[in-house]
Amino acid sequence: MASKRFGVSVAAVAFLVAMILCINFTPQLSAPLFSNLTITNETLAGVDPWCHQWSDPTSRIVISCLGDSITYGNGSHESKPIELIRRHRGNFPLTMREMIVAGLRSHAIDLRCPFVVSPTQIIVHNFGVPGATLTPSNKWYHEDEAYRKALRVVNASLAVIMLGTNDSKQWQNATYFIEHYRKLISSLRRANNSL
Repeated sequence: MASKRFGVSVAAVAFLVAMILCINFTPQLSAPLFSNLTITNETLAGVDPWCHQWSDPTSRIVISCLGDSITYGNGSHESKPIELIRRHRGNFPLTMREMIVAGLRSHAIDLRCPFVVSPTQIIVHNFGVPGATLTPSNKWYHEDEAYRKALRVVNASLAVIMLGTNDSKQWQNATYFIEHYRKLISSLRRANNSL
């Protein structure tokens, strides 16, 4: 029973480390996105500048989700047999994308924007690998193709990392764990300077 409790606390530590170290997203909705904004009769009539930003079909939010089976999703919450369920069911990246689209659409309605935010403007990549670990192992995330694909994403607005649950099986210590989180974050930032 103690090892189960220990495993849960390792997962909790993994999540907290991800939240503290990885989520380095500061929305920059003022300068870069509004630099091409021109004042028109529509602007003077009360259309919020936020509407102009999202009226451009090339405006995007790109999110990379790196992680283990929790990220990958296995459809285990569904009542259907697992084989019949799409890969993208039962995972937080898909749910997060749906929530962001719904939130943006709601905000557009509240602001009376003359358009609807398109779901194609929110791109969420699922780079989850069942059984993956943050630290070196036979399922080390750093050596998986999903990691290499995550490094190739350009212009990501945000990276969400959920690794560490499987590390509880081979736990060394918190310092070792945090060191590997920092290395992963550094490699993502080197590959994508918008993070």
